[in-house]
Amino acid sequence: MHANLRKIRMSEENESFQRQLQQNREKELDKLQAAPIGEKRDYSSQSKEQIQAKLLNRQIAAMRSE
Repeated sequence: MHANLRKIRMSEENESFQRQLQQNREKELDKLQAAPIGEKRDYSSQSKEQIQAKLLNRQIAAMRSE
């Protein structure tokens, strides 16, 4: 019984964490798109996956520091 409740709670926490990450990704993307041209970072030499991984790592670090 307790194991099932624990699994459910962990699943809910994971879903919440994933929603937060997605919201943070969307905010970061909005910031990048809204930045003036001179202030945008140059990601042209990086793959989409590399950019996403870098943004994800930043978001995880930010969440841990909160």
